[in-house]
Amino acid sequence: MDTLSSTLCSSDHCSFPRIPKTPPTTKPPPPQLNFKSKPNLPLPATITHTSNALLSASAKSRPLDQTLSLLRLLPSRDTLTWNTALSACLRHRRPIAALRFFQQMLLQPSEPDELTLRSVLDASLATGDLRLLLQLHAHIAKKRIESAVANTRLMGAYWKLGLIDFAREVFDGYPQRESVAYTVMSNGYMKAGRYEDALLLFVEMLERDGADVDGYSFTCALRASAGIWCLLVGRQIHAQLVKVSNGGDVFVGTALVDMYVKCGERGFPEKAFADILEPNVVSWNALMTGGELESGDALALFSRMRDLGVRPDRVTFACLLRACKSDVGIGLVQQMHGLVAKSGEVEIDVYIGGALFKMYIDQGCVCEARRVFHEMGDKDTLAYNLAIEGCLHNGYGSEVPPNNYTFASVLRSCEAEEGKQIHAQIVKSGAKVESDLYISNGLLDMYAKCGYIEAAEILFNRMSNRDLPLWNAMITSLARHGYAEAAINMFHELLSCDKMAPNHITFMGLLSACNHRGLVDDGYRYFGLIEKPTIDHYACLIDLVGRTGRLKEARDLLERMPFEPNELIWSSLLSASSIHGDVEMAEYSGEHLLELNPKDSGTYVTLSNVYAAAQKWDEVKRIRKLMKDHSVRKVPGCSWLMVNGNTHLFSVTNGI
Repeated sequence: MDTLSSTLCSSDHCSFPRIPKTPPTTKPPPPQLNFKSKPNLPLPATITHTSNALLSASAKSRPLDQTLSLLRLLPSRDTLTWNTALSACLRHRRPIAALRFFQQMLLQPSEPDELTLRSVLDASLATGDLRLLLQLHAHIAKKRIESAVANTRLMGAYWKLGLIDFAREVFDGYPQRESVAYTVMSNGYMKAGRYEDALLLFVEMLERDGADVDGYSFTCALRASAGIWCLLVGRQIHAQLVKVSNGGDVFVGTALVDMYVKCGERGFPEKAFADILEPNVVSWNALMTGGELESGDALALFSRMRDLGVRPDRVTFACLLRACKSDVGIGLVQQMHGLVAKSGEVEIDVYIGGALFKMYIDQGCVCEARRVFHEMGDKDTLAYNLAIEGCLHNGYGSEVPPNNYTFASVLRSCEAEEGKQIHAQIVKSGAKVESDLYISNGLLDMYAKCGYIEAAEILFNRMSNRDLPLWNAMITSLARHGYAEAAINMFHELLSCDKMAPNHITFMGLLSACNHRGLVDDGYRYFGLIEKPTIDHYACLIDLVGRTGRLKEARDLLERMPFEPNELIWSSLLSASSIHGDVEMAEYSGEHLLELNPKDSGTYVTLSNVYAAAQKWDEVKRIRKLMKDHSVRKVPGCSWLMVNGNTHLFSVTNGI
């Protein structure tokens, strides 16, 4: 976006990846103007008001491209018009389009307001382009814009990019610092772990205007004291807090409790907690996180909390279970397990499930421990290690044999050789593979992912009871490995089953099969059977149509679908354009891709290859220069090879 750079701060450096050429059906980009180029007097306000109403309605209900087309047709535009366009671009994740409209706005009589600057700063942050953010900073300084909203937003943008010194520069440039400026700066220091700086800022705030120190400022200061485990500073902040009488606030009070708990000051957390007028679940959790809390104290706090009607959450149960020792008794462990299950809102994850598992194991209740293990959601390596270590440490290695759920879980992460060994172990255990859906789904998925399609088909044909996930796994696997006709035949076999109807996953596998064989007409026909197509279905169909060379049809599908195109869809269109050498369509899709993700190296490489095939060497140089200017690096291709259980990585940089 060269013109934006020059308009803001008279720079000749390019700030955005811009594809200058557009498809024939779109209008050419606006001419490059300067600040002195102003149009004639605006039209009457009634016309502008009506135009804004139309644009606002379009932005809420229509695709972004239609809204932007309407904007270009409006006879008159004011600040509200531009703000509506900027907000629409950001809502549809098109930050570069928003910045281009801001560029056009600067050439009009309309002056940017606080909403404009906020939108533009958000757009520049979304692009991740530091140079553009610096240019906007220079523009705000040059125009002497003293908007608190703009400066606060600019500080927040610098913080998100990790530019602490730049954020401090904006803060120091405030003519009259408001509490919100201190809040943003303090929050940034806290997130960066610079607790000492946050405390110094709090002291500065007290010295400049102590009357404006709000509860959030005290909360940040107390959290900073806890972060450096400095009890002395925490007590001084507490004393200052008593002077301004903010102790009853739930957020300040909770931070005070947390500070005393982390600094190891006994007795004071309870006193600070008692001063909170209406403690919430976070307040109770802060009180229960004390490392010195005994089982009885933790249970007493939990009982008081429930009596007062405060509903425990995941952190509450984790703190309670951590505080309870192995001597609490099996009855109490079962009660806590029942409370977790009864709450209905707390998932038995690795932390809560792991604590319950250990408590059951310590009590010698192997069966209950195994049940807890299978109740855990999304078990990872930590969960399995915890289960194995707990069983072996307590001498229960042989008493906890794997069951069907265990086999199914392990099969999801197996290679072919490991999967075969587990399959043999399943047969040895006497499990009925043909009738157990958990094991059969796991085995079929493992064999199919590893490329053993014949083994997956044999297993599928032996199944006496097939559910829809099993059908979907088989259809998707056949399509993934290029067996399109077999996948289509299996789909028709599914349709003939009673009480069995395909879902969105089934149709994704079917469309993928058509895509592998280039069956466009079949793809259209099956797409028409979907009651409510998702954006993934459209992406698959557009990819199918585009790869067969029917690029105009693919673009028509893209523009007619009721969804805003995502990166996958634009990438499919760009790939199809590259395959068939359509330069204009490649530029069209590439421009939209770079708006969504300016750092994607694949888009630059594909565009460069398209230009090279068309012998447009100047464009090739321009694309490569854009990559260099925006620090975009091509990710080298790599492959993995497993030999004797060891995984080896090979990349294009390895020598032969």
